[in-house]
Amino acid sequence: MSLRKTAAVGAPPNGRLEWPLTVDPRQWDAFSRHTLEAGRVVEDSLLQKSKPSNDTFKRPPSQFDAWVHPPETLGVEFVAEPGRYHLFVAGVCPWASGARAVRLALELDSVVTMDIADGQSNAGWCFLSGTTCASFPEKQAGPFYLHEVYTASTPDCTTRITVPVLWDTKLRKVVSNNSWSIMKMLATSFRPLSPGGPRGLELYPPALAAKIEEEHTLISHGLLNGVYRAGIPLTYGNDAAHRAASTEVYATLRRLESCLADQPFIVGDRFTLLDIRVAMTVLRYDAAYLDAFALGEAGHILGGTETSAFPAVRDWCRVVYTIVRRSVEWPAFPQYFRWTAGHDPASALPDLAAIIADVEQPLSPSRAHALLNIHL
Repeated sequence: MSLRKTAAVGAPPNGRLEWPLTVDPRQWDAFSRHTLEAGRVVEDSLLQKSKPSNDTFKRPPSQFDAWVHPPETLGVEFVAEPGRYHLFVAGVCPWASGARAVRLALELDSVVTMDIADGQSNAGWCFLSGTTCASFPEKQAGPFYLHEVYTASTPDCTTRITVPVLWDTKLRKVVSNNSWSIMKMLATSFRPLSPGGPRGLELYPPALAAKIEEEHTLISHGLLNGVYRAGIPLTYGNDAAHRAASTEVYATLRRLESCLADQPFIVGDRFTLLDIRVAMTVLRYDAAYLDAFALGEAGHILGGTETSAFPAVRDWCRVVYTIVRRSVEWPAFPQYFRWTAGHDPASALPDLAAIIADVEQPLSPSRAHALLNIHL
């Protein structure tokens, strides 16, 4: 029996490795978003089109947010060890892709194992070919669903079925589904286990932590979560909320443009975790958000037929992309068009090839110099 026949309703028709750049997920079977309530998979009301037209999108807090401590820390539940932890991510999701990119940048591939979801289904995130996680040997042939990870940890849990998830194979527990926390854990607690060790790439230096957090709060509200606050209200028919959030998105982009016109990275001369975090959204802006969330008023960043409206952001993104490109899964990006309401369903999807060609353009001399100063 094929994987497709055994997969949940709404699952992708084939696995992620088979998708061309021109894949159109609008042609796949429809799905409805689901969540966990008292350990049961039920329909998620967060994005329902029947919500009041004056409703706005409020992202719920992460339900799992423990911390992995550095190697050999005593008296704590979670300690960084090679092979103990497993990461569940999805190529379409910027939050999960940030964790995936940090794992790549620090060369933690052999330290933290990972599975990448194919897409959403009526049972949540779906791994059509199964999981490589040692905790689920009976699910290595697939399909496998992320809700099985959550309920294996807490059978009666109530939580959204979100990625990324950091899973402890030793204790069979979800450590965290807070994407920013996971990125910081990888950059700090797991850093001693990277090939470079303490002398390797430092993405969250203590001296810059306060500045990184301050900037992250502003950019996260205005841009990273802002694009969702702009796009999701369109599914409720709330044009006023869309316009208000769109204004914040554009203002945050202009602020980022001004910042990056004067310095190579977001907090100054140092390449940090925040650059990776923000780049995950910028890479998806023209590939998805601009059309899917009706955010075209301020112009393109990458891949437009006209000059970039944000050339400093574009040039900075090219530097970050050079570092994380092997973690970027372009054919997954059009999955936004499966459920969003900001675009004409009959219109062509964004030209991913043009966007990739733009972000892969040779770096300017100043940006190339910034890249050389990053100690990889």
